[in-house]
Amino acid sequence: MRMHVELHNISKKYSNHFILKDFSYQFKEGSSYAILGSNGSGKSTLIKILSGLHSPSKGEVVFKKSNKKIDPEKVFQHISLAAPWSDVIEDFTLRECIHFQFKFRKVLDDISPKEMIALSGLENSADKLINQYSSGMKQRVRLLLAFFTQSDVLLLDEPTSNLDAAGKQWYRGLIEKYS
Repeated sequence: MRMHVELHNISKKYSNHFILKDFSYQFKEGSSYAILGSNGSGKSTLIKILSGLHSPSKGEVVFKKSNKKIDPEKVFQHISLAAPWSDVIEDFTLRECIHFQFKFRKVLDDISPKEMIALSGLENSADKLINQYSSGMKQRVRLLLAFFTQSDVLLLDEPTSNLDAAGKQWYRGLIEKYS
């Protein structure tokens, strides 16, 4: 994390059920975190709040970089996210998806699309529409885009979801080399 995030008494309520209630925490710049809990305990909800995708029902989220507050509406520019519930444009090929992503965001370490495709392990499917990919291949695409987008915060929700043994090994390699 190259950004400081403060949660002040946040709550998130869906219908009449609180997923999070009066939760406060500080995620410090320069640190890594793992959010653990059982299914339905609010991990994904918390990640959606941290990413700016959802607002808390109550409380405040403060984003800071170099002690300067970041407007919550602009926080998405500082965050990369990979989650099984996040969308990938399935009417694109992998090449098109990479090209599209990096029209809007900067690439980490100026890695080329060709290098990214080689690192993905999906070279043989690079020109195939993503809607023809398996769920594990789609998860690799999500992880690839998140890891190689220049950002201050990398959020991973169930990163090995849908990955087979080879995919999990590939993921561990990404973590070791690029996080």
